[in-house]
Amino acid sequence: MRVRASAGGSSFRRQPTLEKCRDEAREHVQKLREKRERDDDDQDARHSRREAARHRAATEREQRIQQALEELPQLQAQKEERQTGTGAEARGSTTDPEARKMKMGDGGD
Repeated sequence: MRVRASAGGSSFRRQPTLEKCRDEAREHVQKLREKRERDDDDQDARHSRREAARHRAATEREQRIQQALEELPQLQAQKEERQTGTGAEARGSTTDPEARKMKMGDGGD
């Protein structure tokens, strides 16, 4: 069954780009963790909640990218099965790892 995903067309990346995004996301999570440890004592509750939300969002992004990387071999096998000889690489989405590029009846992707 086809259901429109929340992933835009520009969120689909090939393996090298996904690996670069994952590394950047890990660095970002690490920086936020270090900042939270440094600033833990002198923050008010509202600022602390904001920082916790930023950390959670960065961690979730890292997890989505990792999941997209884990699904790439399966996507590549499916792509090769459908299109023999094209040599095109599979792409995974950074916003919705389970999303796939497919044609829709109304002409959209």
